[in-house]
Amino acid sequence: MTTPKHKFVTRVIQVAFHRNGIGGYGFHAVLFDTTNEECPTCGKPWGWTDGLGVTSCENRHAGPPVKKAARMLGVVFDEPGHVSVFDVDKLVDPAIGVAFGDGTDGNSWRGDRFESELRAAIKRTPSDGSVRLGPFGLPTKRKAGRRIGSGGKAL
Repeated sequence: MTTPKHKFVTRVIQVAFHRNGIGGYGFHAVLFDTTNEECPTCGKPWGWTDGLGVTSCENRHAGPPVKKAARMLGVVFDEPGHVSVFDVDKLVDPAIGVAFGDGTDGNSWRGDRFESELRAAIKRTPSDGSVRLGPFGLPTKRKAGRRIGSGGKAL
């Protein structure tokens, strides 16, 4: 896991555990905001550094970079190193969706850069999703919130 030099997750919006049916590996979905640095000319990610220490986009356009807020979805499995991150706006764009590629061409993000912050968010944020199931399909903990009994009355 890579230790980030700066904060990648600027705001956590929602955390939900998905049990993934009865046979799949469960995972957490984390909806969050981040801020990316992009090239003002082509929109590609900023941060490419040449041999002389000059930082630019991969097309070597002049800076300075512009900061752009993005709504992201992190998919986090229990096993370390198993994290996927997607830009939500790109997911709903039929021209991009889940295509591989950097910048404006695709929806590829390094999950390891977000992993430590996403795992910390999961620990501190109540899940809006399923409860974890133990052996024999029994819940390991109760879902947060009120339980409703028969007749629609809160228990």
